[in-house]
Amino acid sequence: MKRLTLICISLFSLLMMTACSSPKSEAEQVTKKFYKALLQGRFDEASSYTASEQAQFYVGLFGMVLSAADESELAAANLDKGIRIVSTEQADDGTIECTVKIEKEETDEEADDSIQRVILKEIDGEWKIVSIPINK
Repeated sequence: MKRLTLICISLFSLLMMTACSSPKSEAEQVTKKFYKALLQGRFDEASSYTASEQAQFYVGLFGMVLSAADESELAAANLDKGIRIVSTEQADDGTIECTVKIEKEETDEEADDSIQRVILKEIDGEWKIVSIPINK
């Protein structure tokens, strides 16, 4: 009986933590999934996280750049391992801006870390990327 009670309490706690996730954390997860899919060459999945022509164009452009690269080099590079959310801010209009840092490979001395901003908006209960502004 005690075991069943403990399992029920654990499941209830897990459900509460999931249900109470903030919009910022949800937007951050979408952003990470977007960049991971993008950097791994899964462009259909990356597109599923977007909701604007500008963001779709970004995915297409990224796809063209990666298609020109050697696939074996891309697989060995493990590009998605250094994706990190640097900051997240919620605006008065309901959008959320995530600043993403994609860290360079330790062996790549010529490359710099990349910092990119993305703007997300909740559409039909899901956070979607609506803009990827050009960096300053």
